[in-house]
Amino acid sequence: EGHVALSAKKKVLSGRRVNVDADLSKKMRQHKLKTSIFEKYYLYYVLTDLVWRKKTHYEQGFYIKPNGTLYNKFITNKKRNVQILGCNFSCYKEDFVAINGFDESYGLSILGDDTDLNWRFVDYGATISSCKNVANVFHLDHKRPSYPDYDPSEDLARFNKVKAEHKFFCDEGLNKYC
Repeated sequence: EGHVALSAKKKVLSGRRVNVDADLSKKMRQHKLKTSIFEKYYLYYVLTDLVWRKKTHYEQGFYIKPNGTLYNKFITNKKRNVQILGCNFSCYKEDFVAINGFDESYGLSILGDDTDLNWRFVDYGATISSCKNVANVFHLDHKRPSYPDYDPSEDLARFNKVKAEHKFFCDEGLNKYC
């Protein structure tokens, strides 16, 4: 809803996420806590749980209506350093097609898909805008994968080369499937 309200051509919207701790994540997965209840009574969960934990980014979970007074008066003109967050971004299909989508040549790279998309969208001519507090995502806790034998130097060198050449249309993206 928030992404749609703020969308425009050549405009990529990037929201943030709240990192839900392991205990609450477990309750949600076991259907002991409905996500709709969590969202409805968010302030309660912030005050009783999230605010006391590190790195939850609980402030990102407060919803502000994109066409409401609070948003228009305080948020719209606020300058923000905005980078794409892969779990919470949106764009027009034609803009995604114009850069050929995600660059699948990186595979299981430590290089974030969002980092790659960010510079390619900007090089293409799109603007990256915030939809923080308008399009909220609650990220459930999970174990992070590790790749102990992975050497990122080749991927990073290729990333820097392609970026320096301003090659925003990737070779291995959507075109593999069309």
